[in-house]
Amino acid sequence: MPFHVSHKQAAETIADLSLTLADALLLQGHRQKALRVLELAAETAETPESRAPEEFTEHDDRVALRRAEAALEDGDAPLAARILATAWETGTPDPRIESQLALASLGAGLTEVALALTEKATTSLEHALVRLIAGASRGEVVDLGGMASPTEIVFGLRSLLRTLAHCGRTDLVDAVATAGLSLPGINTALAGIGRTSAPTRNFMPIRIDDVRKAFQAHWKGPGGAAAANWAWTVARDVTEGESVLLLTPCPEAFLPMLKHARVTTLSPRREGTSPDARHAAPEALGVGAGRFQHVIAAHWLGFATSPERAVAELARVAAHEGQVHLLCAGPGDAAGADLTFSPRVLSRWVMQAGLSGFGAVCRFDTGLPAEPNLAHVLIGCALRRLA
Repeated sequence: MPFHVSHKQAAETIADLSLTLADALLLQGHRQKALRVLELAAETAETPESRAPEEFTEHDDRVALRRAEAALEDGDAPLAARILATAWETGTPDPRIESQLALASLGAGLTEVALALTEKATTSLEHALVRLIAGASRGEVVDLGGMASPTEIVFGLRSLLRTLAHCGRTDLVDAVATAGLSLPGINTALAGIGRTSAPTRNFMPIRIDDVRKAFQAHWKGPGGAAAANWAWTVARDVTEGESVLLLTPCPEAFLPMLKHARVTTLSPRREGTSPDARHAAPEALGVGAGRFQHVIAAHWLGFATSPERAVAELARVAAHEGQVHLLCAGPGDAAGADLTFSPRVLSRWVMQAGLSGFGAVCRFDTGLPAEPNLAHVLIGCALRRLA
């Protein structure tokens, strides 16, 4: 009599299936769909009931690395760091998770984190190269101790610095280029990568009388004298060489007092705006994450369809320990503004966006303090901290 012996067929893990499907989607040109598949796999792996005791550690590492590499390709170092930190905290044995986390942390401005992760620089060549770049940014010399040939080191540095430059850290390219490394061909290898000098951290003297007249001649937003005083205060907080994202329909009012900074300007689309100006929707700025030491949003939220999403976008583009400066019309300016804001709601949006230290200051047009329900303008500053 024939009999059948059943064999339990090993099922593919969710991570295996997601990687296969993601590869197929990429081959067909559907990059965003492929990334969404990997996100769903990561969310499933994080669900306790979906975990088998012997599964997922290795496969989750692969999914995390793929997602982080895609984030770095998009220039989003903070997102890559968050993805890799989750995998690293599980105690993964894969050294590339740690080295890529160090790289992403360096791209996001978390230099101390990068240094801590690469303390044992001999773990891998990538650890050592990230350590070298971080050291160069602090004026330190890192000895690679014969870990690789000079050619391998040069090409490895070039690859990592290209990634960091794509994430907005062109100052790190300059730091390595000027570190005096005795590597043959290093200058040629870095020649095609954008580089900028690091900010000097020198505060620039700006006389309010020198800029007030120019500001008032171009400013068409709320606040009057209060806005002029606020703009002067913000400009004095910006040190020489810092990166600034200026979001306002009236950039000409600010530019004379920000000559010492590297300024990127975006304006809302509206009637009367110069056709030469760069435009963006407040909810989608179209610039890389974590790029700017200062984000100045002056009479900007009033042009948003969703001010809450617009505030989240301000937080996204601010660098680690970057400042977000806000000015918008208050309840007392209902006759002159299409959209006004209350201090309580504005503070809640700022907190939800992950910014800290914000408190809305209420002012009349004259610059005098005002009760919240009577304020013509609300001003304030918040700080972004990634860790």
